[in-house]
Amino acid sequence: MNNIHPEEPGRRHRAGIRITVLTILAAALVSGSAISAPPYIEDDVATRAYMLDAGVSFEEAQSRLRVQAELDPHIVRLRTQYAERIAFLSIEAHPDQHLRIGLKGAAVEPDQVITVAGTPVRVQFESGQPYTDEEFSQVLAKSAPVIYALIPDVTGISGQPERRAIEIHVEGFDTDVYEPAVEELEAMTRLKIEFRPGMSRSRNL
Repeated sequence: MNNIHPEEPGRRHRAGIRITVLTILAAALVSGSAISAPPYIEDDVATRAYMLDAGVSFEEAQSRLRVQAELDPHIVRLRTQYAERIAFLSIEAHPDQHLRIGLKGAAVEPDQVITVAGTPVRVQFESGQPYTDEEFSQVLAKSAPVIYALIPDVTGISGQPERRAIEIHVEGFDTDVYEPAVEELEAMTRLKIEFRPGMSRSRNL
């Protein structure tokens, strides 16, 4: 992991630019005039957000975001290549930046390495998923009415194909009372049923 060194001249220069821009923005607010933030300020905010979320250095976050910006054509190619088996595709940050692809069925697919923005990126395959992404959506849609019928205080349902699970949001906290419903739903869907308690119903404000 690269370390951040605030004392580096380049960093002092960039810090000075940020202070100047913030001064200009503050003056614009006082005068009542409108001004748009320069694109590099937005990029800096996005980089720092990724840095904090992934636990990496500022430079590593910049590099990963450059890679992420050019992943789309590779993702399209992989989705097309494995269209008959793909269950999910996600961009993972740990232990490194890589693509994680779930595949339906037992056939094992060897991992790959692709080059994106001059950087090698692992493509990790996980066989043994029970459904393709399309089949998973159909199972979720079919099970939703049953979930609402069996669990009165449900406030929402979300699918978690990468964990082979359906997450049910409920208002209450005593989810043990729904054990018979869980057994029925797991037998019907072949997926794990998980609860997220204490979730209030959405309201139109």
